Amino acid sequence: MKKILVCLFLLNWVFTVNGQVTSRQKADSLLKLVPGLTASTTGAGTALNLADFYIRKEGSSKQDLDSAAYFINKAKKLHPRFGSPWTDGYILLVEGRLADKNGKKTEGMSLVAKAVERLKFTGDTIFFGKACYELSRYYTDLTNQPQLAIRVSLVEKAIALLRQSPDRADLAADMLMLADLYQQQGKFTKSLEAAKLALAHLKSAHQQLQGIYILMCTDELWLGNYQQALTYGLWAITASEQVHEETGPQRLQIENTVSVAYYFLRNCPKSLEHGKTAMAIAVQARDTSDTYMIAQGLCRTYLSMHQPQLAINLLNQTIAQYSSFADFDVNYNNQIIYLQAYLQVKDYKKASPYFISNKRLLNDPRLNDFKKAGIYLMLETYEKALHNYAAAYVYLRTFSAYAEKEHNNFYRQNSYGEHAKLDSLTHDYRSAYFYTIRFRKLSDSLLNLSKNKQLQELEVVYKTKEKDNSIELLHQKAKLQDAELGKSRRTINETIAGICVLLIGGGFFVRHYNIRQKTFRIIGKQHAVITTKNEEILIKNKELEGLIQEKEYLLIEVHHRVKNNLHTVLSFLSLQSKYLKGEALAAIKISRQRIYAMSLIHQKLYMAEDIKTIDMKSYLEEFVGYFLDSFSPDLQIKFSTNIESLRLPVNKAIPVGLIINEAITNSAKYAFPANTEPKITLSLRQKEERIELIIKDNGIGIPGDVNQATYDSLGIKLIKGLCNDLDGTLSFESATGTMITILFRI
Repeated sequence: MKKILVCLFLLNWVFTVNGQVTSRQKADSLLKLVPGLTASTTGAGTALNLADFYIRKEGSSKQDLDSAAYFINKAKKLHPRFGSPWTDGYILLVEGRLADKNGKKTEGMSLVAKAVERLKFTGDTIFFGKACYELSRYYTDLTNQPQLAIRVSLVEKAIALLRQSPDRADLAADMLMLADLYQQQGKFTKSLEAAKLALAHLKSAHQQLQGIYILMCTDELWLGNYQQALTYGLWAITASEQVHEETGPQRLQIENTVSVAYYFLRNCPKSLEHGKTAMAIAVQARDTSDTYMIAQGLCRTYLSMHQPQLAINLLNQTIAQYSSFADFDVNYNNQIIYLQAYLQVKDYKKASPYFISNKRLLNDPRLNDFKKAGIYLMLETYEKALHNYAAAYVYLRTFSAYAEKEHNNFYRQNSYGEHAKLDSLTHDYRSAYFYTIRFRKLSDSLLNLSKNKQLQELEVVYKTKEKDNSIELLHQKAKLQDAELGKSRRTINETIAGICVLLIGGGFFVRHYNIRQKTFRIIGKQHAVITTKNEEILIKNKELEGLIQEKEYLLIEVHHRVKNNLHTVLSFLSLQSKYLKGEALAAIKISRQRIYAMSLIHQKLYMAEDIKTIDMKSYLEEFVGYFLDSFSPDLQIKFSTNIESLRLPVNKAIPVGLIINEAITNSAKYAFPANTEPKITLSLRQKEERIELIIKDNGIGIPGDVNQATYDSLGIKLIKGLCNDLDGTLSFESATGTMITILFRI
C-alpha cells in the first residue's frame, strides 16, 4: 500500500509540473536516471519529462527533436501493462507537441485533443486544465467566430481547473489570454473582469504590468469609459518606461491606444501627438500592418478636427504605399473614413459609392456588432444629408439600440446628438429638445472638471518622471560630493590642529578649542534662525500657490457656466426660430451667430490649460465650420483661411470674433446676389508689432464711401464700434468685392 501511495505521489508530481519548462540542470539529473528506469508510471513520466525538455528547448534543433522522439518511444515501452489515464494523456500530449514542432499542425491538434479526452477521466484537474489550454492554441483564426468561440470555451475550462494551481504567474497568463479573447469577441465587460483578476495575480507574482494595463485601457475604450481608459494607458506608458521600453511592438500598441483614448476625450492635439509617436515606431520597425492601422487612426483624428482633406490625403498616400497589405479590417476602416470625409466636404457624388459598399458590409459574417453599429451611424448621416429622413431614422434606431445595450457612452453621445438633429429637421421639436438635454448632460459628464484634473495630474506624473530621475541622480552626485568635501575638510582640520599643537602648545590649543566651540554655537543658532525663516517662506509660498490654483479653478468654472448659459440661450433662440419667418427669423439667426462666437470663446477657455488667452487658429476654424453649417445648403460659399497660431486675450478675442461674424454675415446676405462661385477670404497674422485682420469677398462690393461716419448700415456700425474696442484702425476697399482691414495691438 505504501509503495502504491509513493507511485501516485510521484505520478502526480510528474503531471503537475508538465506545463513548466524543465531546466537544463534538472534535465541533466533526469538523464542520469535513464539507465535504471523500470516499467512503471514513474519511469514513463521521467522519459516524458526529458522528451518535453527537448521539445520546449529554446532553438530546438533536429537532433533535439530526434531525442524527444526517442524518449517518447521509451516512455511507451515503460508504460505499465495495466494502463493509466495520466500516462496515456501525457504521452499523447507530448506527441502532439512534437508533431506541432515538426510543422504537422493537424496531427498535433488531433493528438492533443485525444490527450484532453483521456485526461478528462483523471482526478488531476491541474494537468487536465493545462491540456485544455494547450488545445485552445490550435484555434488561431480569431476572425472565424465559431473557432473563436471554441477557443474561449477551452480557455474558460482551463482557468476553472487551474484555480487551485500554486503557479500564480501561469494562471495570470491564462486569464490574460481569456481577457484578450473576450475582447476579440466584443465582450468587453467580461474581458475587463478577467483582466482585473489577471492583474491581481501578476502583481502578486511581481510580473511586468504594461501588457495588462493596455488591454484594460482598450476594454474601457470600447465600453465608453474614456477617463478610466486614459488612466490605464498612462499607467502602461509609465510601466514600459520603468523597464526602458521606448520602442517595440508593445510600446507601439500603448502609444496608439493612448492616442485613441485622447481622441474619444476630444483632445485631438494629444491624440495626434501619441499617434505620430506610434507611427514613428511602426515605420522604424517596418511594421506595415501597424503603420496602416495607425494612419487610419490619424485620419479619424483629422476628421474630428474638421480637416477632411488632410484625412483624404493621408489615406490616399497610405493606400498607394501599402495597398498590398490591406485585409478585411483595413478595408472596412477605409470605407468608413472615405464616407465620413466626403460627407464633411459635402461631395455626395463621391460619397455615394462608399455608402453602397458600407451597406453591403453589413451582411459580412466577419463583422462584429460594434463595427456594424459604426456603419449604421454613417449610413444614417448619409441619408440625413440627402434629406431621406425616413431611411435615416431606421439606421439611427438600430445604432441607438446597440449603444444602449452595450452602455457605450461614445455611441450614446452620437445617438442623442443625431436624434436631436433629425427631430429638428422633421419638426419634432419636443423630441429634439429632449435629446438635446440628454446629449449635453452626457457631454458634460464626459468632460467633467474634476476628472480632467485627475488626467492632468496623471500626465504630469508621466511627463515629469524623467525629470524626477534626473533630479534623483543629481541628489546622489551631490551627496557624493558632500562626502568627498567633508573628508577633505576633516583632513585639513586635523593637519592644522597638529601644527597648532606643535607650535603653540597645549594651552593655546585649549583656548583655540573654546573659541571654535563658541563659533559653532553661534553658527548653529544662526542656522536655526535661517531654517525657521525658510520654513515660514515655504508655508507662505504654498498658501500663495493654493490661492492661485483656487483662482484658476474659479475662472474655469466661470467660463464653463457662461458657456452653458449662452448655449441655453442658443437653444431657446433655435426653438423660437421655428415659429418665425422673414426678417424676424433672419434677426434671430444673426443673434445666434453672435452668441455662438462668444460662447465658443468661453468653451475654449475652460477646456484649455491656459485660461487667459485664446488660440485664434483653433477658435476661428471651428467658428467658420459652424458658420458654414448655419447657412442654407444652396449657398455654397468657399472659405479660404490664412490664420497664424496666435493667442489673444479674451478682451481682444471677443471683438475679433464678432467683427468676423458681422463681416461674413454681411457678405453672405448682400455680396452674392448672382455670383455662382462665392468666396470669402479670412486672414489673421502678426505684422511687425501689430495684428492684421482681413476679411475679403469677391461680391458686388459696398456702394458709396463706407469709410464715412454717415454710413447707416447696422453691420458697419457694429464693426466700427468693435474696432474702437480694439483701439485699432479700420479701412474698407470696394473695388473687386469688399475688403475690410483692421490693425490693432495686443
